[in-house]
Amino acid sequence: MQRATDLYAAVSDFFVETRAPYPEVQLEPVTPDEAQAILEALLSTADPLRADQTVWDPERNADLPVNGYDGVALLAATGRLQALRIVLRGVRVRRVRLPDVGFSVWPGTVALDYLAGKHWRNEVVAAFVELLRDLGRLAPESHVVPAHETSEPFAAKRQQEFREAVRRYFAA
Repeated sequence: MQRATDLYAAVSDFFVETRAPYPEVQLEPVTPDEAQAILEALLSTADPLRADQTVWDPERNADLPVNGYDGVALLAATGRLQALRIVLRGVRVRRVRLPDVGFSVWPGTVALDYLAGKHWRNEVVAAFVELLRDLGRLAPESHVVPAHETSEPFAAKRQQEFREAVRRYFAA
């Protein structure tokens, strides 16, 4: 419990006090196969996708249901599909239910975004960080990049502070 409290003290501003209402954490670089594996891992712990979630298919010039594509993240990571952003509800990490998490993918990058606020308590932030570690194992060459909602990474110093807090959490 103390580990989660210490982690929260170090990184809560990324989750609770941020000026960006939808900050994100990116994993990069990721290959198309890794992007697909990450999505499949997330889907395995989440509620079923809503039928109204779509992705832009430039070949068909239309927004089409995500559920209509096999390998949707792989296709987005190769540029075949665009504007893939889905909302995952009910993601559970070690019995902790996370708030809704947005999932986006584009060539080389996977991003998870979330609504900042007081609902990010100690155990929820710790579960999210554990999820990042688990997903990072699926893309072993990737690293975590905390970013504003505009996908603009936080300053290098803040990124390093985030990574160091996460390192201490897992070392404890």
